[in-house]
Amino acid sequence: MIQWLVEQFIARPVAALLSSVEILGEGFQGGQTIDAIVGRVIHTLSCPSDHKSAAENLSATDDEEKD
Repeated sequence: MIQWLVEQFIARPVAALLSSVEILGEGFQGGQTIDAIVGRVIHTLSCPSDHKSAAENLSATDDEEKD
């Protein structure tokens, strides 16, 4: 559960920030830069994580406690 929280509140926002900074070096014009940055942030934050979801983590923990 802690790993999931760290990913949601630290790793993903940092990844979105780094992805946005990368856009600044692309050389887009004015509004294109803003659009690209917003698109990257939304995409990075909305993509499913590589780890199990919180619901799966909770059910796995419950199963372990039953044993």
